[in-house]
Amino acid sequence: MPYPVEAYPENNMKHLSAESALYALIFLDGMLGLELSADKKISLNPAFPKEWSFFSLKNVHIFNKNYTLDFEKSGKLWVLQFLQNGDVLFQTQFKLGERLDFRLADK
Repeated sequence: MPYPVEAYPENNMKHLSAESALYALIFLDGMLGLELSADKKISLNPAFPKEWSFFSLKNVHIFNKNYTLDFEKSGKLWVLQFLQNGDVLFQTQFKLGERLDFRLADK
């Protein structure tokens, strides 16, 4: 998540940009409760503001692949679509605060 940036005048050496990592963590850890495991299991525990009707993250790199996560409110439930290149790999309905555990099929 953090990326190296040029640190000047500190001998022109690179360091990790902690500010960038913290910004991404707000969404990945805080709002999505995203956890990844070595066996390619994905766990989510979404917590969005109740006023929201949709939420989307694009170009999310997980397990060396690029995904889009679309969340849309449908009545009292939310619908999650996990997409890759426009193809739906996983879709489910859930209540806010409910933990989702799944593995993506390879495409």
